[in-house]
Amino acid sequence: MQLDKACIAQAIANRPHNGARLFINMLPQTIINMYKTKELAKVIEQKDCKIVIEVTETQKQYSVPMLKEALAWAKDKGALIAVDDLFNGYDRLQTVSLLTPDFIKITAPRADYSQRSYRATIIGILALARELGSLVIAEKVEDQRVYDYLSKLGIELFQGFYFARPGALYGTQVDKQQS
Repeated sequence: MQLDKACIAQAIANRPHNGARLFINMLPQTIINMYKTKELAKVIEQKDCKIVIEVTETQKQYSVPMLKEALAWAKDKGALIAVDDLFNGYDRLQTVSLLTPDFIKITAPRADYSQRSYRATIIGILALARELGSLVIAEKVEDQRVYDYLSKLGIELFQGFYFARPGALYGTQVDKQQS
């Protein structure tokens, strides 16, 4: 938990100061604990950027009612909610239906993305997102073909190496001798 908090503090310290969205990956138990100790308020109450709490489910044991309460409070305070990696992890569809996130993130395909089952899955996720009022973000988009394919299916938001490699944030200088 201390490592999670240190990473969150680092993300906040290096946040954009231009009103952009800052997606912060958080484990459910971290969200719950920070809500209970009032530390979540410090994360959300950034005046110069919009915080998106990205629920990352790599742990199975947590209180769903407490997570819902914490995220409802966070949304009431202005945060947005994302569910990370819909294709991975525990009971993701249940999580999406319980949390009604602002964003649903899916991992772009690595292999034969033109398979009928993959196409049907994406179309189903887009229908679910429309019904919930959520936006779908395709992560890990690494080439033009995948971008074009997902765009044609109706996905409008993307992230991945096709667009940019990790690097300095928002005009900060990087010491080339250290990188």
